[in-house]
Amino acid sequence: MPSNAYTSPLFGVWGERWDPAGRLTDWSPAGYGGGTRAIPDYPVAFNVSTYGAQGIPGIDDSAAFQRAIDAAMASAKVTGKGVAVLIPPGTYEIQQIVEISGSNVVLRGSGVGRTTLYIPVGLKAVYGNSTTWPFSTGFIGIDGTSRTSSNAKKLAWVNRRSWRGDRRIYVNDTSALQAGQWYKLAIAQNPFPGGPTVAAAASTGTSSTLIRSLTSMFSNPVLQATAAAAAENRWRIVPPGTLAAVAGTPTPAVAAAAAAAAGAKPLPSLLLKAAEYAPALLYTHMLEDGAVQVAARPTLAMAVDNTIDAYLYGDNMVDSGTPSEMFAGNDRLRFPFRVIAKGNGYIDIDRPLPIELRPAWTPVIVPFASTATESGLEHFTVQFKFDTYDEHLDAKGYNAMAVYECNNCWVRNINIIDATNGIFLSGNEFVTVSDVNINITAARGRGSMATRGVHGHHAAMMSHGAYNLQTKLNIAARYYHDLSVDALLHLSVFSDISGADINIDNHKGGVHNNLFTNINTGAGTRPWQSGGDAARGADTGANSTWWNVYAPGKQLGLPMYNKTVDCSTGPLLNWIGLFASSVTNTTCAATRWTVDNIGAGKSLHPPDLFKAMRTYWYLLSG
Repeated sequence: MPSNAYTSPLFGVWGERWDPAGRLTDWSPAGYGGGTRAIPDYPVAFNVSTYGAQGIPGIDDSAAFQRAIDAAMASAKVTGKGVAVLIPPGTYEIQQIVEISGSNVVLRGSGVGRTTLYIPVGLKAVYGNSTTWPFSTGFIGIDGTSRTSSNAKKLAWVNRRSWRGDRRIYVNDTSALQAGQWYKLAIAQNPFPGGPTVAAAASTGTSSTLIRSLTSMFSNPVLQATAAAAAENRWRIVPPGTLAAVAGTPTPAVAAAAAAAAGAKPLPSLLLKAAEYAPALLYTHMLEDGAVQVAARPTLAMAVDNTIDAYLYGDNMVDSGTPSEMFAGNDRLRFPFRVIAKGNGYIDIDRPLPIELRPAWTPVIVPFASTATESGLEHFTVQFKFDTYDEHLDAKGYNAMAVYECNNCWVRNINIIDATNGIFLSGNEFVTVSDVNINITAARGRGSMATRGVHGHHAAMMSHGAYNLQTKLNIAARYYHDLSVDALLHLSVFSDISGADINIDNHKGGVHNNLFTNINTGAGTRPWQSGGDAARGADTGANSTWWNVYAPGKQLGLPMYNKTVDCSTGPLLNWIGLFASSVTNTTCAATRWTVDNIGAGKSLHPPDLFKAMRTYWYLLSG
């Protein structure tokens, strides 16, 4: 260690002072394979050129790419072995979505300096208007379907309390659980059929503004029907039947049948999956601009005492959100684990629990599975035709990449140029994004966006998932939101990041237990700037941690509101690094923050907590 090294009492030099039951969650499993294996290098078995890709300006190669990927998916499904689809050196024009919707397939370029996917259009030009293009889908992506506690087979119920840091879970039945196998522990806000009864939160009603928004998300009728059904049934934003009664919205099946009868081509599954997530992300963005500008805090909203939502906000230590606006019935915890052993009424697992388990919350164990696993995107550049970024929620749809509901997938060694949105991850577990550079060729912001000095909306966003990792990113241009966690995202990591002027956006909506570590914020003018609907509670729930977030040559403060530290940012937060001298270890004691200001002239060791935790478990395992 350097002579000026500072070690935190929360972790020590190599983890000797770390207690997984204490303030620092175990983030070592984040990313592909839970950190237990490397991303595979599949052999090349398919080539987009064989399927008609030409790499000629003005010729759309999307269909050729998709034919090659479809052939690879069919092969992988039969053999169960991973295969790569090669994109030879060159520039290929892409005018429609290209997707991997299965397992064991990688789309592989010949290198970021040799293979470019040039996209001359936005999603709006291809798939119609949508108010949700600012925060959903991309032209290149991976999508699957994974079940949650509401629709998965229930293998066991938790019937006895366990504590954060424990490795034993007590269940009513172990017969369906086998040692060595993977499962998922899930906890939703409200109980599901078959579980113990828990009082549900009362609805606060439905506004006409919300109804108008939910009935006009997409101009494409199939996408609108898909999104409306999800708003009612999956996200429970409005009661079932509400949107049909107001706007005559058909079911997705009826809308798809009508489109087919009219001769329309089936829509990409990536786009349909994005439509499912669209109402949730629209809802969390709806009041964002107003929330940024309000002169006073909205009235605090609190979950019912002793519920999972209250617990995740420090037993209502801070605003825990209006219960009916926090994705009622959706999973607050989705915790994949492997069974090590089982006994009479219990199982022992491979990792410490990140939160308490209380039977009243109806924790349930379900299968850990997705229809898309072990697939990836790697080694190419995505470049858009240059266009301007005109407003915060610019809806032209220059969106690069998206991954939905995948387990153990990856995006690596990618350059993204002139995108309004870089990479979206939603509904995933154990997904790694690494070695990604996001940049622009010239200033894109216009009007108020030029005044802000921003050139796009989301550079890298994660939502609705757990144990995802984004590492080795360089965001060379300022985005409205550079690094975002949104809508129930937890146990996930941003690690080893740099950029022009990074902001870390905790976008509200039940995010908790996330880690931001070894982040060079560049200019450091807005490191904690966060958005999100003001009705969605504090910026973050408990145990989120900022470890070695810094700006060269300056000392950062903490989140501020009305010229004072904003202790309502979240409960039980951890801030470890070099801060301004006004930041002391007693800052925000009422909301139980742990603040460890290492002091001028010192360097925090280890600088990257995520990598240190990975090393800790590696050393323990021998």
